[in-house]
Formats: sequence, structure tokens, C-alpha cells
Amino acid sequence: FLSDMYSIEDRARVLGGGKPLAVGFKVFPEHICRSAKSRDLFEEVLADTRVRKIVLHRRNRLAACVSALRASVTGQYIKKKLDHVRVHIEPEGLQGFIDNYDCYYSYIRERLSGQGGEDGCWMQISYEELIEDHKSAAGKIYKFLGISSFEPRSGQSGQSQRQTDGNISSAVHNFEQLRHAFSGTEREVDFYDKQ
Repeated sequence: FLSDMYSIEDRARVLGGGKPLAVGFKVFPEHICRSAKSRDLFEEVLADTRVRKIVLHRRNRLAACVSALRASVTGQYIKKKLDHVRVHIEPEGLQGFIDNYDCYYSYIRERLSGQGGEDGCWMQISYEELIEDHKSAAGKIYKFLGISSFEPRSGQSGQSQRQTDGNISSAVHNFEQLRHAFSGTEREVDFYDKQ
């Protein structure tokens, strides 16, 4: 996975050579729970106030679930168009996903409490913010990391790349059934929100 994502040399080249000013990695809940050693390491990283943490989440839980399912079904987690992949989600399955998703982010926030939030060593940003206003979101991230912004190299957009261009309703076989099941709940907004 990581070698497909990028190598240190590639990133250094993109950044103009030399050593990167910031290095990051993306962690999913299943990475943390893989073993006691993984969990201990993750706990250390979260507790370390020298490490700047960016908590990336999705506001739209339905879109998060669809994205996870599409990636799981295809084995394609990055840089692949997945508009052709439709999924079926039972209402109980979606509710279970939402409960686990929210529990994971509560766990993260609990571990980071007392570390100062955006004025300290962690910040939170949503996937939707990155897509809706990339320049502003990137500016917040650069400021938080204490690095100056930079223009993308020739041939690179600098924009977060979406794996889908379609509407969330076209990605779910039983979208209307789910919308009906979640009508009147706090997650109802996910069925009317852009992904």
C-alpha cells in the first residue's frame, strides 16, 4: 500500500528536493486494532505532544461507509475511479458502521483532550472541507504544521483527488430504502448532502 502511495524520494522530488518539512501517515481503525503492539504504538503517537496530529474525518457517514465498502470490494484504496462500483447496505449495517465510526473518533478526541486542539498539537478537518475549499483547508493545515504553502509542481493539481464523481444515491442499490430508514434521525442529512 505505502509503496503504491509514494516513496520518500518521490515526495522529496515533489517538494523540490531535500528532506520534507512534514511527514504524515493515514491510519484507519483496523490498523490500530490489528495487534496489541499496534495499539500501544498508536497510543504513544497520540499521547506524544511533540507530534502534530491532523484528524481527518467525513461529516457524511453514508459517504464514509460507501467509500469503505467500495474500497473493500475492489481492493482499491487510493487513486482509482470507483464510480462503476455500486453497493447494497442494510440499514442495520449502516447504523453499525456509523456507531463504530463515531466511537473511533470519540476515542481519538479523548486521547487528544488536553493537548490544546488547533492551538496545540492537533487539529481536525473534514474530507468535505478539503474537497469544497481545498485552498483554504490546505492553508489551515500549512499554518498548523508551521510550514509555508507551496505551489504544486508542474503536472500536479495540488487538489485532493476524488475517487468518485457521481452522486451518492447512484452508488447505493437500495438508497431509497436507507433514506427512509434514517428519515427523522440525525443522520438524515447524509442522504441530502453531497458526498
